[in-house]
Amino acid sequence: MPGGRCLVLNASFEFLHITNTWFDSLRLLRRGKVTAIKNYPVPARSEKDLALIPAVAVLKTYISTPRKKSHFTLPTHRNILIRDGFKCGYCACKLTLGTVTKDHVIPRSKGGQDVLTNVVAACKRCNTRKADKTPSEAGLTLLAVPRALNEEEKLEIIVKVHKAPERQLWKQALDELKVKLF
Repeated sequence: MPGGRCLVLNASFEFLHITNTWFDSLRLLRRGKVTAIKNYPVPARSEKDLALIPAVAVLKTYISTPRKKSHFTLPTHRNILIRDGFKCGYCACKLTLGTVTKDHVIPRSKGGQDVLTNVVAACKRCNTRKADKTPSEAGLTLLAVPRALNEEEKLEIIVKVHKAPERQLWKQALDELKVKLF
């Protein structure tokens, strides 16, 4: 295999999607729909041709997307787990997508919002102990203040696989471009 998946950016350099195969990205390139920003080091070879495989590509024309909210601003289990390092925000025990619960630092019943800056990953034990109280009322200490995702965390969410071989190449290309994913 000459390369892997391709990170496709809109003409505005916003994240758009990831191609399933290197062949899909080559097809986009050959049809003139994208410009390659970063290529994989190993080209694709055929009997009569040699082609560089794009790792990161940007569309030549802008595509309007119907998203009203960026998926990087939503307090999903995946987003808070990646941001909080797969650890409980109160006791630091290890968490997975199957064991995490979403805890509102300021409970929704007390006016807290369902946003990343008010949500932490919590184990079931700590979330049950905290219940409908603030951390201080429940006798819990918040280990880190909830915050928005940084660019590295956004890239990790896009890749969805922690050790994906493409990740380092994508990160390098986005760093060179000084691109913000959202």
